[in-house]
Amino acid sequence: MGKYKLGIIDETEKDRIKTIAHFEDNNIYNFECVELSLEVDSEDELINQIIENELDCVAIDYKLIDHPRLSFNGNIILNKLLSEKYKFPAFILTNLVPDASQENIDDFRIVSKRAINPETPEGEELINKLKNYIDKYYKEIKETEDELYGLIEKERLDSINDIERNRMIELDDFLEHSLSTKSKIPTGWKKPSGFEDISKMTKLAEEILKEIKSENE
Repeated sequence: MGKYKLGIIDETEKDRIKTIAHFEDNNIYNFECVELSLEVDSEDELINQIIENELDCVAIDYKLIDHPRLSFNGNIILNKLLSEKYKFPAFILTNLVPDASQENIDDFRIVSKRAINPETPEGEELINKLKNYIDKYYKEIKETEDELYGLIEKERLDSINDIERNRMIELDDFLEHSLSTKSKIPTGWKKPSGFEDISKMTKLAEEILKEIKSENE
């Protein structure tokens, strides 16, 4: 892929500059950083910025509540983002690792700001881990697309069984959430009562696949 687009959400200008300098260091690491505005009234507005900027990953400061406009911390943004975009490469970047660890956050998504130093092995390791996570994320999307296309074709040929239909729903859910929950197919169309409206479900699934492919091109 081309440059990795990394969103930066941090209320401290000094830390934003340091993070951007680390990831964009002489174009060695192939990252493009995008500063997201904190002049928002809700966490939803920040989530919308992440989606609209078509970011590949996002670094979120934990102590966002220190900003005069914000009434929430980074863990709220992280968890809300992951509820809309499954497995998205997002992490908390903080000097307060023990405090962040008390929140409902997977440990691997909490990174000390001390790692933002290109001259240390820890800084180099952070870059490589993040690139690897992003690549795996897009690889999983691609593999899910391919598997879902195969099951859609079996549905058209009327050669799909109930187990495969259930798998089709799982794949469809993941791909929908790779965009956002806003495009979610109505749950009633996915009930196992014969998939009465399977043609509509299949059509919408195909539309979602096309949208994901166009975003990744």
